[in-house]
Amino acid sequence: MTDDIPEEAQFKAWPGVPDRTLIAWTDDESASSDEAAVDLTVLVVQTSTAHVLQRYHEDKAWNSESVQFESVEFDTANYTLAPGSRAFGVRMFGRHLGFAAEESQTLRLLEPVGVALNKVLTLQTMSNLATRDCGEGHDVVRTLAVAPTSTRGRADLVVHERRQDTPDGSSAPTRCHPRVRRSERTTTLRFDGMRYPGVGN
Repeated sequence: MTDDIPEEAQFKAWPGVPDRTLIAWTDDESASSDEAAVDLTVLVVQTSTAHVLQRYHEDKAWNSESVQFESVEFDTANYTLAPGSRAFGVRMFGRHLGFAAEESQTLRLLEPVGVALNKVLTLQTMSNLATRDCGEGHDVVRTLAVAPTSTRGRADLVVHERRQDTPDGSSAPTRCHPRVRRSERTTTLRFDGMRYPGVGN
């Protein structure tokens, strides 16, 4: 293995894909001009030989001044996008505790193609913001699933969103009497020939 993998890197055997190990780590040194930025590197390695098969790198994969990056994890659900083509997810987590208690989570879907990993989707899967002293708050959670239909040779993806908005705050409901609004929606993402359109806040 030629890459200098740091001790804090995350390793995970890829379930359903024999002899493959996923490795990911983050680095904020190359983003020295921006203190909020974090770079991301991901490898797919042949477990038996430690040979790097695919590699992905993204500068400033996390770049938020309000939410500090915390950790990275793999999502190895069965994201089969086409016959013989299976993707995996990389989740990045962040948290900020200040005037507002804020959490965030993003999902990148990476598909091995040759010696590369193509990023086919970036999705904000969780966002939670609850300001203090009866301020505004919201909570959004999105889940991703593979649909039985397909577009341009790739499976469609279904995003289910649950949202809760608290216009008058949620930290002291007996004093603030918040009006909580709850909603759900489902969105189908279709491959455009290069990637899937993302879903933001």
